[in-house]
Amino acid sequence: YKWSHGDPSPQHARREQLKVAIARLFAKHRGTYGSPRITADLRDEGWSVSENTVAQLMRELGLAARRKKRRKQTTRQGRGRWRAPDLIGRDFATDRLNRKWYGDGTEIGTDEGKLYLDSVLDMGSRRIVGFGIGQHHDADLATAALQMAVAVRGGKDNIREVIMHTDQGSEGGFKWSSQHLDRGGVDGQASRVDEGVDGTVGDEVGDEVAGCAVASARGRAGVLGRDRQGAAA
Repeated sequence: YKWSHGDPSPQHARREQLKVAIARLFAKHRGTYGSPRITADLRDEGWSVSENTVAQLMRELGLAARRKKRRKQTTRQGRGRWRAPDLIGRDFATDRLNRKWYGDGTEIGTDEGKLYLDSVLDMGSRRIVGFGIGQHHDADLATAALQMAVAVRGGKDNIREVIMHTDQGSEGGFKWSSQHLDRGGVDGQASRVDEGVDGTVGDEVGDEVAGCAVASARGRAGVLGRDRQGAAA
């Protein structure tokens, strides 16, 4: 009787407290942490617990980490066309504005289908200065992103020393690294990048903007598609 109706054992009480802590950390990280990282967080909080125990308790709670979707590579290298020289040389760091810009494109999943995002990052401020969102990954989208960046930075006369560095994608006839000199209004120089700069700068740009642009509510995709020239960050 004492065993079935009395106070729970210290071991049982500890497991229940541990479940509460696990559920809290799982919610804190929006369901993206599995047992290894939950275990690390628990240990940081002072818990002495094994990863196997955490995994077992997570199963009892019905908690399973969501896998982050790998960002789809949307860049198509322009083949059989002139390629601009690499003027950056993988040296992306700068403390001056309007010296090094980086252009990238990514795909965003919504309830109404896919949207495409092209963005321009000023490496001097690490801020997005131009972007375009649309239902087609084409020349108009790349042009919209570039034209916004030019406008945000005060027009053509203020960006004459800009080097536009991209992955040399070809969006429906528009080649980021060459045609932007005429269509986007950027003067003087062009550059290139090898496969998204080892996946660092390109991923950062796409994730930063896409994180704000993902349409979670049904019907928002159409609005974003029509209003692809919003304010720059």
